[in-house]
Amino acid sequence: MIELKLSIDTKAINQFALLTEKNLRYAASNALRETVLSAEKTLKKDLEKKSGGPIIGGATAWTKGGTYAKRPSASSLVAEVGLRSDQSRAAGRYISVLTKGGKPRTKGVDLKASGLVGGSDLTIVPTPGQRLDTKGNVTRAAFVKALSSASVIRNGKQYNRGAGRFFIIPIKGAAGRMGIFERTGKPGRGRYGSFQGTAMRFTLEPQPKARRSTYDLTGDLQRSAQVVWPGLIRAELESELRRAGFIRR
Repeated sequence: MIELKLSIDTKAINQFALLTEKNLRYAASNALRETVLSAEKTLKKDLEKKSGGPIIGGATAWTKGGTYAKRPSASSLVAEVGLRSDQSRAAGRYISVLTKGGKPRTKGVDLKASGLVGGSDLTIVPTPGQRLDTKGNVTRAAFVKALSSASVIRNGKQYNRGAGRFFIIPIKGAAGRMGIFERTGKPGRGRYGSFQGTAMRFTLEPQPKARRSTYDLTGDLQRSAQVVWPGLIRAELESELRRAGFIRR
């Protein structure tokens, strides 16, 4: 017969009892909360950059104000950080073209341009010759000015002639592709002399090219989170171990 005697450290058992799942989840939620808040702060700084940032010239206050952070709780260790996309004019919808690429979304000016030339499903695309505002964007006024006063030339005939400086004619490319030109010089002679000295400002594309992704929003958020997460979760767990008496103060 072998007799065993076990010495049980009741103090250690009591210390382990302090490390409950609830306590550990609370520690994790604290670290996760601070991580997403830090990532959101970094995102705002990136959007503010006038050069080298995701938006040429820096984001507007509306875009910067469109960031959000969903904070976790001990009962639900789920957190989110990004740009809002739950409204029609939310910043996330605007910047999704930069982050996802893909086919341009149909806008009101596309429908207006299609109706003007008697076509359908056309997308109006600015050319490098189109003037941009200080933020690197084409203003709504520029679209309105071009479309509200443009005349259309088809098969040698001029339609919708207005008093404006813009006209639309077919150009090389896919069937139905057209260009919107602005007269920039003095009128010349002849039947179409008023259109001499021009610059193409927009094209009407029946098959617009898919836009490529130019901003890795998800990757940037993940990288900024990874910078702070290890230190935050370590500090929270050490705090719990210290409270339980495993680490001396």
